[in-house]
Amino acid sequence: MNHNQIDIPKIFWGIAITTLLWNLVCSVGFFSDLLVTAEDISAMSTSDRKLYLSHTIFHKVALGLGVLGGLLGSISLLLKKSWCITFFLVSLLGAIIQLILNITVSDMVGILGVSSLMLPSVTILIAAFLYWYSRLAKAQGILG
Repeated sequence: MNHNQIDIPKIFWGIAITTLLWNLVCSVGFFSDLLVTAEDISAMSTSDRKLYLSHTIFHKVALGLGVLGGLLGSISLLLKKSWCITFFLVSLLGAIIQLILNITVSDMVGILGVSSLMLPSVTILIAAFLYWYSRLAKAQGILG
């Protein structure tokens, strides 16, 4: 028996798998957003169209960093690689930057109301948790 092997708590696997599923869903949303057509835009409600058309390339880059950082972080967490910490940090920063851009450049709250802050806020909380948890897993010796 190898005494150098760390017992990995079941919660680690639960978090890692849930995180992967969450980030896969977010990735589908991101790539769908990149493929929006003029027909799709015309079918949007007036407020959604106004918000969508206000997005700059910086919005897309921030969203891409958030989503792809989260997806790569999730995969590397499942592989027990410590570089998931960097990916989760990139994801967190992308989510924060996107929210700032949505509030300041796109006037998301003015267009959709205060309730539009709910999903981005939850996303930032999840990203912050994943960054924190990956650092904890490294400190516990789970990540190599």
